[in-house]
Amino acid sequence: MTAIGRWSAADPSQTPVWAGATLLREPTPRIATDMIICTVAAVQVAASFASKVAISFGPDAPHWGCFDESDPTVASAPVSEQWKVTKNKLTGESRAWHADLLAEDEYGTWLYAPAGTTNRDRAGRPVSRLAMDGVQLITRAAWWTAWWWQDGGITVDIATPAERAANSADYVDLELDLWSRGNDFGLVDQDEYDAARDAAMITDEQDHHARAAATVVCRMLAGHDEPFATLGTQWLRWAQATAR
Repeated sequence: MTAIGRWSAADPSQTPVWAGATLLREPTPRIATDMIICTVAAVQVAASFASKVAISFGPDAPHWGCFDESDPTVASAPVSEQWKVTKNKLTGESRAWHADLLAEDEYGTWLYAPAGTTNRDRAGRPVSRLAMDGVQLITRAAWWTAWWWQDGGITVDIATPAERAANSADYVDLELDLWSRGNDFGLVDQDEYDAARDAAMITDEQDHHARAAATVVCRMLAGHDEPFATLGTQWLRWAQATAR
């Protein structure tokens, strides 16, 4: 995981754009003109954060926080069915898991996966488990999907729009990821994205959409726009409260 760039939402004089922020390392010429420069407090911070929220065989983490049942945004949504979500890699590998449906809204489909949720490969063999509770948003047509995690972090996969069927969603992970914690956010795995692009695993059309999606998500994180401002966290707290 390689983190580049630095930006802090605490400083309104700075604007997250493709270039112009303080770099932690020199980007490739292509990235210098196109690729988004986002906040990274330090490479160690990103690595530590990733290790906490990554799918792993770590111990289950406890529930956190309280849910305000007076909030009409989430008070009436039932957990009534499960969806199967499949994340496909450009290498041909895939990971699939089941999650509880929370709701459908203008942003997409909200799903809850508690700590210990099993991820399986194409053959159905268990390969890993979620280390903590998380809520995932499967967007309606956008080129990204996002997770809100129990420890307060957010991760975003730049990915193809999900193909939906009855209670299922499949998408292709395009290797480019963002993370957010508080007023900081960052772009990671850019080296993996570049390698996939150079190997012709990412088409020109996918490249165009991936870069555009990264720009949009970066601006949403910087502006504390929904669903990143409060909505995802509200869904997570509601799901945790009703699952107890």
